[in-house]
Amino acid sequence: MGLLLVATLIHFGLSVAYALIPAHLASRLRTGTALFAGALYGLAIYVVNLYGFTLLFPWFAMTRDWVTLAAHLVFGVALAGGCRLFSAKV
Repeated sequence: MGLLLVATLIHFGLSVAYALIPAHLASRLRTGTALFAGALYGLAIYVVNLYGFTLLFPWFAMTRDWVTLAAHLVFGVALAGGCRLFSAKV
């Protein structure tokens, strides 16, 4: 149970850190462009996490599948969409 908690906290921390990087940029783009850029950003995070980090953590290779790819794409699109939504209200 302790390992699962640590893994969840690391994942949450990485998600927040990854969200801070493009947040300012997404708010400056048009909505369609921001969503497309978000999808590309999600793809980039997928590559970094599941091919780059695999050098340090070989067990990440087991999670290279379409579900993980889709989750990263959704993260990027949701991040860009949320940034656009909140920037319009400010």
